[in-house]
Amino acid sequence: MKENRFLHISDLHFFDSDHLKSKKDGLSHYEIKRQILGDISSIIKDYHIGAVIISGDLELDSAGNLIQFLFEWLSLNCKVFIVFGEHDTRESRAELILKTMGLSGLYIMDEMAFVEDDDLEFNVFGMSCDSKQNGFLKKFGYLTPQLHTKPAILLTHPCDLPISKMKQLGFNYYAVGHIHYHRIERVERNIYIGRPGHLYSLWDGNGKAWPVGAIIGEFLDGDLELSWHPFSQAQTVRLFVDPFTGMDQNTLVIENCTYEMGQKISRLVEGEWVDQKFRGIFKGHLDSDIESSYLAALIREILEIFPNEIFVTPSDSYKMKKKYGYSRGVFRAKTLLSDQELFDEYFERIFKASNKTQ
Repeated sequence: MKENRFLHISDLHFFDSDHLKSKKDGLSHYEIKRQILGDISSIIKDYHIGAVIISGDLELDSAGNLIQFLFEWLSLNCKVFIVFGEHDTRESRAELILKTMGLSGLYIMDEMAFVEDDDLEFNVFGMSCDSKQNGFLKKFGYLTPQLHTKPAILLTHPCDLPISKMKQLGFNYYAVGHIHYHRIERVERNIYIGRPGHLYSLWDGNGKAWPVGAIIGEFLDGDLELSWHPFSQAQTVRLFVDPFTGMDQNTLVIENCTYEMGQKISRLVEGEWVDQKFRGIFKGHLDSDIESSYLAALIREILEIFPNEIFVTPSDSYKMKKKYGYSRGVFRAKTLLSDQELFDEYFERIFKASNKTQ
């Protein structure tokens, strides 16, 4: 392991749930997250990670769901640092702390703590938050600069940290979470704030699609190098038709679309690819009177460009929920291409129900 290298993940929301969004295609966001957490062991070995840091919102319904992965990571001589977020109940925090008590190399910081692990070439200050982040900014404002004998990380969940205070405290990396898409920002020379996004985007209140992954950081001769690495599991893509653009044309929107994918789509439909920094989207232009059979054939061709990904529909109208018995649809592209009945359902769901539909 490299004692100067860390892996930052956040917002696990790791509870076992038979969620109705994914029932038709047998998809389980819990099982997908299990696969991702299992693959972190490979990332630790491949990138020689010295510590895994988790910036809150574990949202465990059972500590046992996570503990097996903690054992795996610790067995690789990798340290683990955990803080809690607003979705972590007092009961779930206490259970995890109780059932992991005595595990060497694991630091769970429900209370503020500054950890100097002799095996690492950096220190970690952990600061959890309460429900709705009550009182967090006040506590953060009371912090005073720490004496850093080594480069240092401030690990917490809230991401709206005052820039002036971050500069005053002088931590090299502010590892945060809360917002579910990834971002790395430079505060000033050798001071950065980063959030890796949530563990998987099949679960999200708005059903929006963006890449999921982790931030890898490395301290080199006093400088910090950061990069974001997408997970290898199938990513979530959202495709929808928006008839509420106020023009004679409808808009075809594909969220979480790489530049390369956008180039392929542009050969099928007129449009443009847009870089939104945390993801790419494609916006195509459709005649408002386009025939349903032609549009269905076009959607099939687009699905063939994303054969390994998972497609999520926009928020459903009450009509769709009443008809199919469950909320927003989530399907593997491969399934949609091989199952006509599911494709017909998916095709019916891709149209926004109103101009305010997410």
